Amino acid sequence: MFALVVSLVIGAVIAGLLSWRLQTLWPTAVSYVLHSIAAIGIYALLGPLAVPDADHYHKQAVQLLSGDSERSVTPGKELFTYLLRLVYSTIGIQPGIIIALNVLLVAAIPTIVGRTAAALNMPVQLTTWAGALVPQTFFWGVLLLRESMVWFALLLVILALAMLYDGARWVIWLPVLVGALVLFTYLRGTLAIVLAAAALIVLLLIVKSWKLTLGTAGALGVIALILPGFASILVKFGSDTDTAAARVSTTTSDAVAKASSMGAEHTSSTIFHAPHVGDGIVNLAVTKAVGLLNSTLGPLPWDFGRVGLPFFADGLIWVVVLALAIVGWVFLKDKRSAFVLVIPAALILLAMGWTLFEYGTVIRMRLMPLLILLPLAASGFLVFWRKIRRQNSAVEGSASEPARSE
Repeated sequence: MFALVVSLVIGAVIAGLLSWRLQTLWPTAVSYVLHSIAAIGIYALLGPLAVPDADHYHKQAVQLLSGDSERSVTPGKELFTYLLRLVYSTIGIQPGIIIALNVLLVAAIPTIVGRTAAALNMPVQLTTWAGALVPQTFFWGVLLLRESMVWFALLLVILALAMLYDGARWVIWLPVLVGALVLFTYLRGTLAIVLAAAALIVLLLIVKSWKLTLGTAGALGVIALILPGFASILVKFGSDTDTAAARVSTTTSDAVAKASSMGAEHTSSTIFHAPHVGDGIVNLAVTKAVGLLNSTLGPLPWDFGRVGLPFFADGLIWVVVLALAIVGWVFLKDKRSAFVLVIPAALILLAMGWTLFEYGTVIRMRLMPLLILLPLAASGFLVFWRKIRRQNSAVEGSASEPARSE
Protein backbone atom coordinates (compact mmCIF):
# COMPACT_ATOMS: atom_id res chain seq x y z
CA MET A 1 0.00 0.00 0.00
CA PHE A 2 2.85 2.40 0.84
CA ALA A 3 4.35 2.08 -2.65
CA LEU A 4 0.93 2.70 -4.20
CA VAL A 5 0.29 5.86 -2.16
CA VAL A 6 3.77 7.29 -2.77
CA SER A 7 3.50 6.54 -6.50
CA LEU A 8 0.07 8.19 -6.63
CA VAL A 9 1.49 11.33 -5.02
CA ILE A 10 4.30 11.45 -7.58
CA GLY A 11 1.78 10.80 -10.35
CA ALA A 12 -0.38 13.65 -9.08
CA VAL A 13 2.49 16.08 -9.57
CA ILE A 14 3.09 14.80 -13.11
CA ALA A 15 -0.61 14.88 -13.99
CA GLY A 16 -0.98 18.37 -12.54
CA LEU A 17 1.95 19.84 -14.46
CA LEU A 18 1.00 18.26 -17.79
CA SER A 19 -2.70 19.08 -17.51
CA TRP A 20 -1.91 22.67 -16.51
CA ARG A 21 0.30 22.97 -19.58
CA LEU A 22 -2.44 21.46 -21.79
CA GLN A 23 -5.22 23.52 -20.15
CA THR A 24 -7.20 20.54 -18.88
CA LEU A 25 -6.29 20.90 -15.20
CA TRP A 26 -9.70 20.52 -13.55
CA PRO A 27 -11.02 17.49 -15.48
CA THR A 28 -7.66 15.77 -15.09
CA ALA A 29 -7.46 16.60 -11.39
CA VAL A 30 -10.97 15.32 -10.70
CA SER A 31 -10.28 12.16 -12.70
CA TYR A 32 -6.94 11.55 -10.99
CA VAL A 33 -8.28 12.05 -7.46
CA LEU A 34 -11.35 9.86 -7.98
CA HIS A 35 -9.39 7.07 -9.68
CA SER A 36 -6.76 7.25 -6.93
CA ILE A 37 -9.48 6.78 -4.31
CA ALA A 38 -10.85 3.83 -6.30
CA ALA A 39 -7.38 2.29 -6.61
CA ILE A 40 -6.67 2.59 -2.89
CA GLY A 41 -10.10 1.21 -2.02
CA ILE A 42 -9.79 -1.84 -4.27
CA TYR A 43 -6.21 -2.42 -3.10
CA ALA A 44 -7.34 -2.31 0.54
CA LEU A 45 -10.38 -4.56 0.01
CA LEU A 46 -9.16 -7.06 -2.60
CA GLY A 47 -5.39 -6.68 -2.56
CA PRO A 48 -3.03 -5.81 -5.44
CA LEU A 49 -3.93 -8.99 -7.36
CA ALA A 50 -7.68 -8.43 -7.32
CA VAL A 51 -8.49 -10.43 -10.48
CA PRO A 52 -7.08 -13.64 -12.02
CA ASP A 53 -5.25 -11.87 -14.85
CA ALA A 54 -3.46 -9.60 -12.37
CA ASP A 55 -2.16 -12.67 -10.56
CA HIS A 56 -1.19 -14.20 -13.91
CA TYR A 57 0.85 -11.16 -15.01
CA HIS A 58 2.43 -10.85 -11.58
CA LYS A 59 3.57 -14.49 -11.56
CA GLN A 60 4.94 -14.20 -15.10
CA ALA A 61 6.98 -11.14 -14.14
CA VAL A 62 8.32 -12.79 -10.99
CA GLN A 63 9.35 -15.90 -12.89
CA LEU A 64 11.06 -13.81 -15.57
CA LEU A 65 12.83 -11.95 -12.78
CA SER A 66 14.10 -15.22 -11.35
CA GLY A 67 15.65 -16.10 -14.70
CA ASP A 68 12.97 -18.44 -16.00
CA SER A 69 13.50 -17.71 -19.69
CA GLU A 70 11.29 -20.66 -20.59
CA ARG A 71 8.23 -19.04 -19.09
CA SER A 72 5.63 -18.45 -21.77
CA VAL A 73 4.73 -14.80 -22.30
CA THR A 74 1.64 -14.44 -24.47
CA PRO A 75 2.37 -12.59 -27.75
CA GLY A 76 0.37 -9.40 -27.96
CA LYS A 77 0.47 -8.91 -24.18
CA GLU A 78 4.19 -9.00 -23.51
CA LEU A 79 4.69 -5.25 -23.09
CA PHE A 80 2.76 -5.23 -19.82
CA THR A 81 4.56 -8.31 -18.49
CA TYR A 82 8.00 -6.92 -19.32
CA LEU A 83 7.10 -3.56 -17.82
CA LEU A 84 6.18 -5.35 -14.60
CA ARG A 85 9.48 -7.22 -14.71
CA LEU A 86 11.37 -3.94 -15.21
CA VAL A 87 9.73 -2.36 -12.16
CA TYR A 88 10.24 -5.48 -10.05
CA SER A 89 13.91 -5.70 -11.00
CA THR A 90 14.72 -2.04 -10.36
CA ILE A 91 12.50 -1.04 -7.43
CA GLY A 92 11.31 -4.30 -5.95
CA ILE A 93 8.18 -6.41 -6.20
CA GLN A 94 5.74 -3.54 -5.79
CA PRO A 95 2.59 -3.95 -7.93
CA GLY A 96 1.28 -0.67 -6.53
CA ILE A 97 3.69 1.26 -8.75
CA ILE A 98 2.11 -0.10 -11.93
CA ILE A 99 -1.37 0.45 -10.51
CA ALA A 100 -0.42 4.11 -9.94
CA LEU A 101 0.86 4.28 -13.53
CA ASN A 102 -2.51 2.97 -14.68
CA VAL A 103 -4.26 5.72 -12.71
CA LEU A 104 -2.01 8.30 -14.38
CA LEU A 105 -2.82 6.94 -17.84
CA VAL A 106 -6.56 6.92 -17.11
CA ALA A 107 -6.26 10.54 -15.99
CA ALA A 108 -4.80 11.34 -19.42
CA ILE A 109 -8.03 10.26 -21.13
CA PRO A 110 -9.83 13.63 -20.68
CA THR A 111 -6.98 15.50 -22.37
CA ILE A 112 -6.71 13.07 -25.28
CA VAL A 113 -10.43 12.85 -26.05
CA GLY A 114 -10.77 16.61 -25.59
CA ARG A 115 -8.05 17.33 -28.14
CA THR A 116 -9.64 14.79 -30.47
CA ALA A 117 -12.96 16.62 -30.18
CA ALA A 118 -11.26 19.96 -30.88
CA ALA A 119 -9.59 18.59 -34.02
CA LEU A 120 -12.93 17.28 -35.30
CA ASN A 121 -14.88 20.42 -34.36
CA MET A 122 -16.94 18.63 -31.72
CA PRO A 123 -17.77 19.79 -28.14
CA VAL A 124 -14.47 20.05 -26.30
CA GLN A 125 -15.37 20.79 -22.67
CA LEU A 126 -18.21 18.28 -22.52
CA THR A 127 -16.06 15.58 -24.11
CA THR A 128 -13.21 16.32 -21.71
CA TRP A 129 -15.43 15.97 -18.65
CA ALA A 130 -17.09 12.86 -20.07
CA GLY A 131 -13.65 11.32 -20.48
CA ALA A 132 -12.90 12.07 -16.84
CA LEU A 133 -16.00 10.36 -15.50
CA VAL A 134 -16.56 7.14 -17.48
CA PRO A 135 -17.87 4.84 -14.71
CA GLN A 136 -16.26 1.58 -15.86
CA THR A 137 -12.75 3.05 -15.75
CA PHE A 138 -13.03 3.34 -11.97
CA PHE A 139 -12.75 -0.44 -11.80
CA TRP A 140 -10.91 -1.73 -14.86
CA GLY A 141 -8.55 1.24 -15.01
CA VAL A 142 -7.17 0.90 -11.48
CA LEU A 143 -6.26 -2.80 -11.39
CA LEU A 144 -2.97 -4.53 -12.16
CA LEU A 145 -4.11 -5.01 -15.76
CA ARG A 146 -3.12 -3.62 -19.15
CA GLU A 147 -6.49 -1.95 -19.81
CA SER A 148 -5.35 1.61 -19.04
CA MET A 149 -2.36 1.21 -21.34
CA VAL A 150 -4.56 -0.24 -24.07
CA TRP A 151 -6.95 2.73 -23.84
CA PHE A 152 -4.04 5.17 -23.84
CA ALA A 153 -2.49 3.67 -27.00
CA LEU A 154 -5.89 3.36 -28.70
CA LEU A 155 -6.90 6.96 -28.01
CA LEU A 156 -3.50 8.20 -29.19
CA VAL A 157 -4.18 6.44 -32.51
CA ILE A 158 -7.57 8.17 -32.74
CA LEU A 159 -6.08 11.55 -31.77
CA ALA A 160 -3.36 11.22 -34.42
CA LEU A 161 -5.96 10.40 -37.08
CA ALA A 162 -8.08 13.38 -35.99
CA MET A 163 -5.09 15.72 -36.10
CA LEU A 164 -4.09 14.49 -39.57
CA TYR A 165 -7.69 14.99 -40.72
CA ASP A 166 -7.54 18.52 -39.33
CA GLY A 167 -4.41 19.24 -41.37
CA ALA A 168 -1.89 19.17 -38.54
CA ARG A 169 1.78 18.62 -39.32
CA TRP A 170 2.25 15.05 -40.48
CA VAL A 171 5.90 15.08 -39.40
CA ILE A 172 4.63 15.06 -35.80
CA TRP A 173 1.42 13.09 -35.96
CA LEU A 174 2.40 10.31 -38.36
CA PRO A 175 5.12 9.08 -35.95
CA VAL A 176 2.60 9.37 -33.10
CA LEU A 177 0.15 7.25 -35.10
CA VAL A 178 2.70 4.57 -35.94
CA GLY A 179 4.16 4.55 -32.43
CA ALA A 180 0.72 4.21 -30.84
CA LEU A 181 -0.14 1.35 -33.21
CA VAL A 182 3.06 -0.43 -32.19
CA LEU A 183 2.25 0.05 -28.50
CA PHE A 184 -1.26 -1.25 -29.06
CA THR A 185 0.10 -4.29 -30.90
CA TYR A 186 2.21 -5.31 -27.91
CA LEU A 187 -0.68 -4.69 -25.51
CA ARG A 188 -3.82 -5.97 -27.29
CA GLY A 189 -2.38 -8.04 -30.10
CA THR A 190 -5.60 -9.81 -31.06
CA LEU A 191 -7.11 -6.50 -32.23
CA ALA A 192 -3.94 -4.94 -33.63
CA ILE A 193 -4.66 -5.84 -37.26
CA VAL A 194 -8.20 -4.45 -36.89
CA LEU A 195 -6.99 -1.10 -35.56
CA ALA A 196 -4.21 -0.89 -38.15
CA ALA A 197 -6.74 -1.57 -40.92
CA ALA A 198 -9.08 1.07 -39.50
CA ALA A 199 -6.27 3.63 -39.43
CA LEU A 200 -5.33 2.94 -43.05
CA ILE A 201 -8.97 3.16 -44.17
CA VAL A 202 -9.39 6.51 -42.40
CA LEU A 203 -6.19 7.88 -43.93
CA LEU A 204 -7.16 6.73 -47.42
CA LEU A 205 -10.91 7.47 -47.53
CA ILE A 206 -11.45 10.21 -44.94
CA VAL A 207 -8.16 12.10 -44.74
CA LYS A 208 -7.81 11.32 -48.46
CA SER A 209 -4.04 11.10 -48.50
CA TRP A 210 -2.24 8.39 -50.42
CA LYS A 211 1.07 9.62 -49.02
CA LEU A 212 -0.01 9.23 -45.40
CA THR A 213 -1.60 5.85 -46.11
CA LEU A 214 1.48 4.48 -47.83
CA GLY A 215 3.75 6.11 -45.26
CA THR A 216 1.91 4.43 -42.39
CA ALA A 217 1.77 1.06 -44.14
CA GLY A 218 5.44 1.32 -45.06
CA ALA A 219 6.48 2.25 -41.54
CA LEU A 220 4.53 -0.67 -40.08
CA GLY A 221 6.13 -2.96 -42.66
CA VAL A 222 9.63 -1.84 -41.71
CA ILE A 223 8.82 -2.21 -38.01
CA ALA A 224 7.52 -5.73 -38.68
CA LEU A 225 10.95 -6.62 -40.06
CA ILE A 226 12.82 -5.06 -37.15
CA LEU A 227 10.86 -5.68 -33.96
CA PRO A 228 10.67 -9.26 -32.67
CA GLY A 229 7.29 -10.90 -33.01
CA PHE A 230 5.56 -7.82 -34.44
CA ALA A 231 4.47 -9.46 -37.69
CA SER A 232 3.24 -12.64 -35.98
CA ILE A 233 1.17 -10.60 -33.51
CA LEU A 234 -0.47 -8.64 -36.33
CA VAL A 235 -1.76 -11.84 -37.91
CA LYS A 236 -2.95 -13.35 -34.62
CA PHE A 237 -6.50 -12.15 -35.22
CA GLY A 238 -8.63 -15.09 -36.28
CA SER A 239 -6.15 -17.73 -35.15
CA ASP A 240 -6.14 -17.78 -31.36
CA THR A 241 -8.56 -14.98 -30.61
CA ASP A 242 -11.17 -17.38 -29.23
CA THR A 243 -8.67 -18.73 -26.71
CA ALA A 244 -7.77 -15.22 -25.63
CA ALA A 245 -11.44 -14.30 -25.39
CA ALA A 246 -12.12 -17.31 -23.20
CA ARG A 247 -9.36 -16.25 -20.84
CA VAL A 248 -10.59 -12.66 -20.67
CA SER A 249 -14.17 -13.79 -20.13
CA THR A 250 -13.20 -15.87 -17.11
CA THR A 251 -11.18 -13.02 -15.65
CA THR A 252 -13.91 -10.46 -16.24
CA SER A 253 -16.76 -12.56 -14.90
CA ASP A 254 -14.76 -13.56 -11.83
CA ALA A 255 -13.80 -9.94 -11.24
CA VAL A 256 -17.38 -8.71 -11.52
CA ALA A 257 -18.59 -11.51 -9.29
CA LYS A 258 -15.91 -10.74 -6.72
CA ALA A 259 -16.59 -7.02 -6.77
CA SER A 260 -20.36 -7.42 -6.54
CA SER A 261 -20.36 -10.47 -4.22
CA MET A 262 -22.41 -12.47 -6.69
CA GLY A 263 -20.60 -15.75 -6.33
CA ALA A 264 -18.72 -18.10 -8.62
CA GLU A 265 -21.82 -19.38 -10.41
CA HIS A 266 -21.96 -16.01 -12.17
CA THR A 267 -19.27 -16.98 -14.71
CA SER A 268 -21.15 -19.65 -16.63
CA SER A 269 -24.34 -17.56 -16.84
CA THR A 270 -22.89 -14.92 -19.15
CA ILE A 271 -22.39 -17.03 -22.30
CA PHE A 272 -24.39 -15.89 -25.34
CA HIS A 273 -27.42 -18.04 -26.13
CA ALA A 274 -27.71 -18.68 -29.88
CA PRO A 275 -30.28 -21.01 -31.48
CA HIS A 276 -28.81 -24.11 -33.09
CA VAL A 277 -29.95 -24.37 -36.71
CA GLY A 278 -27.96 -27.35 -37.82
CA ASP A 279 -24.39 -27.61 -39.00
CA GLY A 280 -22.56 -25.65 -41.64
CA ILE A 281 -22.55 -22.07 -42.78
CA VAL A 282 -26.14 -21.27 -41.72
CA ASN A 283 -25.43 -22.12 -38.09
CA LEU A 284 -22.16 -20.17 -38.27
CA ALA A 285 -23.97 -17.13 -39.67
CA VAL A 286 -26.63 -17.29 -36.94
CA THR A 287 -24.02 -17.69 -34.22
CA LYS A 288 -21.98 -14.74 -35.46
CA ALA A 289 -25.10 -12.60 -35.89
CA VAL A 290 -26.07 -13.32 -32.28
CA GLY A 291 -22.52 -12.49 -31.22
CA LEU A 292 -22.64 -9.16 -33.04
CA LEU A 293 -26.06 -8.33 -31.58
CA ASN A 294 -24.96 -9.12 -28.04
CA SER A 295 -21.62 -7.36 -28.41
CA THR A 296 -23.29 -4.24 -29.81
CA LEU A 297 -26.45 -4.00 -27.70
CA GLY A 298 -26.22 -6.61 -24.95
CA PRO A 299 -27.04 -7.68 -22.38
CA LEU A 300 -30.52 -7.90 -23.88
CA PRO A 301 -33.68 -7.67 -21.71
CA TRP A 302 -34.27 -11.43 -21.63
CA ASP A 303 -30.74 -11.95 -20.28
CA PHE A 304 -31.36 -10.02 -17.07
CA GLY A 305 -32.20 -13.04 -14.94
CA ARG A 306 -28.91 -14.78 -15.64
CA VAL A 307 -26.23 -12.10 -16.01
CA GLY A 308 -26.98 -9.81 -13.11
CA LEU A 309 -27.18 -6.09 -12.43
CA PRO A 310 -23.51 -5.06 -12.99
CA PHE A 311 -23.63 -6.34 -16.55
CA PHE A 312 -26.89 -4.51 -17.24
CA ALA A 313 -25.53 -1.30 -15.72
CA ASP A 314 -22.55 -1.54 -18.06
CA GLY A 315 -24.83 -2.29 -21.00
CA LEU A 316 -27.07 0.67 -20.18
CA ILE A 317 -24.12 3.08 -20.10
CA TRP A 318 -22.90 1.73 -23.43
CA VAL A 319 -26.33 1.95 -25.11
CA VAL A 320 -26.75 5.55 -23.92
CA VAL A 321 -23.33 6.51 -25.30
CA LEU A 322 -24.04 4.69 -28.57
CA ALA A 323 -27.46 6.35 -28.96
CA LEU A 324 -26.04 9.81 -28.23
CA ALA A 325 -23.23 9.16 -30.71
CA ILE A 326 -25.75 8.25 -33.42
CA VAL A 327 -27.74 11.42 -32.71
CA GLY A 328 -24.55 13.47 -32.76
CA TRP A 329 -23.60 11.96 -36.10
CA VAL A 330 -27.02 12.69 -37.60
CA PHE A 331 -26.96 16.35 -36.60
CA LEU A 332 -23.26 16.96 -37.23
CA LYS A 333 -22.55 19.48 -39.97
CA ASP A 334 -19.29 17.88 -41.08
CA LYS A 335 -20.39 14.25 -41.16
CA ARG A 336 -17.16 13.15 -42.80
CA SER A 337 -15.22 14.04 -39.66
CA ALA A 338 -17.35 11.57 -37.70
CA PHE A 339 -15.92 8.69 -39.73
CA VAL A 340 -12.56 9.27 -38.04
CA LEU A 341 -14.29 7.89 -34.94
CA VAL A 342 -16.95 5.66 -36.47
CA ILE A 343 -14.68 3.50 -38.63
CA PRO A 344 -12.33 2.34 -35.83
CA ALA A 345 -15.23 1.88 -33.39
CA ALA A 346 -17.29 -0.07 -35.93
CA LEU A 347 -14.43 -2.38 -36.93
CA ILE A 348 -13.66 -3.13 -33.29
CA LEU A 349 -17.33 -3.94 -32.66
CA LEU A 350 -17.41 -6.18 -35.74
CA ALA A 351 -14.30 -8.00 -34.54
CA MET A 352 -15.90 -8.45 -31.13
CA GLY A 353 -19.07 -9.80 -32.71
CA TRP A 354 -17.07 -12.30 -34.74
CA THR A 355 -14.88 -13.61 -31.92
CA LEU A 356 -16.64 -13.13 -28.59
CA PHE A 357 -19.18 -15.45 -27.03
CA GLU A 358 -19.58 -14.19 -23.47
CA TYR A 359 -20.74 -10.98 -21.78
CA GLY A 360 -17.81 -11.11 -19.37
CA THR A 361 -15.50 -10.39 -22.27
CA VAL A 362 -17.79 -7.82 -23.84
CA ILE A 363 -18.03 -5.45 -20.88
CA ARG A 364 -14.25 -5.25 -20.66
CA MET A 365 -13.47 -4.82 -24.34
CA ARG A 366 -16.45 -2.63 -25.26
CA LEU A 367 -14.83 0.21 -23.36
CA MET A 368 -12.59 0.71 -26.39
CA PRO A 369 -15.34 1.81 -28.83
CA LEU A 370 -17.09 3.64 -25.98
CA LEU A 371 -14.07 5.86 -25.36
CA ILE A 372 -13.59 6.42 -29.10
CA LEU A 373 -17.19 7.63 -29.50
CA LEU A 374 -17.17 10.12 -26.60
CA PRO A 375 -16.80 13.24 -28.82
CA LEU A 376 -19.76 12.14 -30.95
CA ALA A 377 -21.79 11.29 -27.85
CA ALA A 378 -21.06 14.77 -26.48
CA SER A 379 -22.36 16.22 -29.75
CA GLY A 380 -25.54 14.18 -29.39
CA PHE A 381 -26.00 15.28 -25.79
CA LEU A 382 -25.76 18.93 -26.84
CA VAL A 383 -28.49 18.35 -29.45
CA PHE A 384 -30.88 17.21 -26.72
CA TRP A 385 -29.73 19.91 -24.29
CA ARG A 386 -30.32 22.71 -26.77
CA LYS A 387 -33.71 21.28 -27.72
CA ILE A 388 -34.78 21.19 -24.06
CA ARG A 389 -33.60 24.77 -23.54
CA ARG A 390 -35.52 25.96 -26.60
CA GLN A 391 -38.66 24.22 -25.36
CA ASN A 392 -38.27 25.75 -21.90
CA SER A 393 -37.74 29.19 -23.43
CA ALA A 394 -40.86 28.76 -25.56
CA VAL A 395 -42.92 27.72 -22.53
CA GLU A 396 -41.64 30.67 -20.50
CA GLY A 397 -42.37 33.01 -23.40
CA SER A 398 -45.93 31.78 -23.82
CA ALA A 399 -46.52 32.02 -20.07
CA SER A 400 -45.40 35.66 -20.03
CA GLU A 401 -47.75 36.71 -22.86
CA PRO A 402 -50.93 36.97 -20.70
CA ALA A 403 -49.03 39.03 -18.16
CA ARG A 404 -47.97 41.49 -20.85
CA SER A 405 -51.52 41.78 -22.23
CA GLU A 406 -52.87 42.62 -18.78
